[in-house]
Amino acid sequence: MLKAIVYDFDGTLTPDALPKFAILEKCGLKNGTQNPLFLKRVKTAMSENGIGLVDATIEVILNSMREAGIPLTNEQLCLGAEDRVYNPGVEDFLTKLRKSGVKNYLLSSGAKAYLEKTKVAPLFDGIYASTVNYNKNGEITDTKYALTEPKKAVVLRKIAKLINSDPEDCSDIVYIGDGPTDLFAMEYVKTHGGVTIMTYCDKLSGEFVSENAPIDHNVTADYRDGSELSKIINQMI
Repeated sequence: MLKAIVYDFDGTLTPDALPKFAILEKCGLKNGTQNPLFLKRVKTAMSENGIGLVDATIEVILNSMREAGIPLTNEQLCLGAEDRVYNPGVEDFLTKLRKSGVKNYLLSSGAKAYLEKTKVAPLFDGIYASTVNYNKNGEITDTKYALTEPKKAVVLRKIAKLINSDPEDCSDIVYIGDGPTDLFAMEYVKTHGGVTIMTYCDKLSGEFVSENAPIDHNVTADYRDGSELSKIINQMI
């Protein structure tokens, strides 16, 4: 019996592989996280400060807000979160699972404050993501905890303990992701008895998967009833 599904967010539940931070548009960076200048600044921050991708991304976003004179508040950081577009059938899929007694968990390197503002947030039993620090005025100062790919296994241990009372028992747990950054999590779930599903929005994006990857199913990111993904899950409920 399926007990829980753990999902990545960007590219898995949404058609956008990169996070959508509307605040970057407000800062003058057209196309947000896909803007060449933004990507260059992130790369520079990683190199000069010796930090990882998650820390560098948050740092550049905050610096961009400072330069634009925009308050470093959750309200500003989370602009556009409620308007995110999802892959076909996502909301009905999550709702149906909850009604069936299956728990939904979100596991993402993105900002937790942002993800909690999305319209699908209430459909999850838990949201695990990167967090930030605040000063006494409620302004964001820096990264508190960066949920990097290797750290996702730590969270999966917590979820497995909640579901099966054993951090190393992922039986009856499914992980759904969309790219190479999900392979750490998939390796843990599959190695410990769970099922892994790789989704893609077009055939080309699914071709990176090797024969030795820890993936049980590789399907299009279509969550509607009758889709290949929904059939796989329905057989497990």
